[in-house]
Amino acid sequence: MTAFMDFSCPYCRALAPVLDSLIDRFPTEVSYDFIHFPLPGRPDGEKYAVAAECAARQGRFREMYHALFSLIEPSGKHALAELAIEAGVADIQRFEECMTFPSDSFARIEAGLSLGESLHVRGTPTVWINGREFLGRDLAMFMKEVRRLGVSH
Repeated sequence: MTAFMDFSCPYCRALAPVLDSLIDRFPTEVSYDFIHFPLPGRPDGEKYAVAAECAARQGRFREMYHALFSLIEPSGKHALAELAIEAGVADIQRFEECMTFPSDSFARIEAGLSLGESLHVRGTPTVWINGREFLGRDLAMFMKEVRRLGVSH
């Protein structure tokens, strides 16, 4: 499963726990590739993508992913260093230095944007399963698709 996501997108925020639940239920049968796709109209999308990648440089992407998606009201007013501490990022000074880099200096962000554009992704979240766009958004729809694909515990 590939999901094009924007940390500032409320629909992505709603989908993230659904995807996490699916992975928890099928940890070896289902894989989840998170693809950065910060939308141009969202002022914090790129900044949050950079924060996730800065945390990833210290082995804490997944934890920062959860911290960013747990924001109740994403507005850019949240101290990203505080979220990084919550995510277990060890070297906050290194994290803050990393946050000064532009988003186009992160290969994973650029690759996500490029892939999304090549697939004509228009919004987030956009989910692909086995090469097909999947429009489901709740756990029941994902479970139905998993069963359709013959995945079982």
